[in-house]
Amino acid sequence: QPVEAPPPLPDVTDEIIEDMEDEGLKNDLRELRKADPSFDLPNFLEGAKAAFSMVLDAYAKGDRQTLEPLLAEDVYRSFASVIDEREAEGQTMQFELVSIRKAELFAAHLVDGHVARVTVRFVSEQINLLKDQGGTIIDGDPAQIDELTDLWTFERDTRSSDPNWGLVETRAP
Repeated sequence: QPVEAPPPLPDVTDEIIEDMEDEGLKNDLRELRKADPSFDLPNFLEGAKAAFSMVLDAYAKGDRQTLEPLLAEDVYRSFASVIDEREAEGQTMQFELVSIRKAELFAAHLVDGHVARVTVRFVSEQINLLKDQGGTIIDGDPAQIDELTDLWTFERDTRSSDPNWGLVETRAP
């Protein structure tokens, strides 16, 4: 006898949306899903965590080549400006992302009916050191793990065949 295919898995994103208490966020996500039915919240958050780690690492290393395709132009210019200042002063940054304690949906909305913007609240543990030309630590403590909260906003045109999201804003709450 032929083996029947299992029934498709339920849409987890819709279940997550329905369980949310914030009615405004719930409605915004419903609108986003109408514009982009393939939007998968758990996968999006996993991708956002990967981007968070990759962007912070590239920023610390001064790796503009990695940063440029991931960031909106104004965000890239801002990051590159700080990297330029560090390099001009002969400083290097040493960075360790100890953990991402939380990556949670903070806001979501559509711009012009087709551009999805999703803000993620990251709570992370990091060690950040700034060193001078001689390698002496001028800021930070290698034994101190800092807990930092960041809000990162990602954007994607839902009409585009490109599935990638760009980072359009970073800020501290």
